[in-house]
Amino acid sequence: MATCLDVLLQQNDALYRLINTAVLGQAYTVVSPDPLVVEPAIEPLVTLEVLDQDSLMGRIDRLTQLIDNRIAGTETPLYDELPGIKQQLETVIAALGDDADLATIISDLEAIALLLA
Repeated sequence: MATCLDVLLQQNDALYRLINTAVLGQAYTVVSPDPLVVEPAIEPLVTLEVLDQDSLMGRIDRLTQLIDNRIAGTETPLYDELPGIKQQLETVIAALGDDADLATIISDLEAIALLLA
């Protein structure tokens, strides 16, 4: 009975490590196969810190940062291309009021259309 319970607990731990690696990007290494010792040990509490940008949460974080950067022009840890769409629209509106060059206005509008596509 104890052997069955040990196998069940090991499989439960393996499933937890699989999910933790996929969702948060936690990397695990096998120190010893018999008896099975895996580092780092499973913590009783897990924070939602993104450990790897290729994990599910990391990809969501990247998309969030990209949207923040491109729409609002917010500088994020991964993206710092400024200006955002808001700033470009403000530039176009200001240019229309100042009788600016039509070619410049069309160029800015084309850039905005490419970003939205």
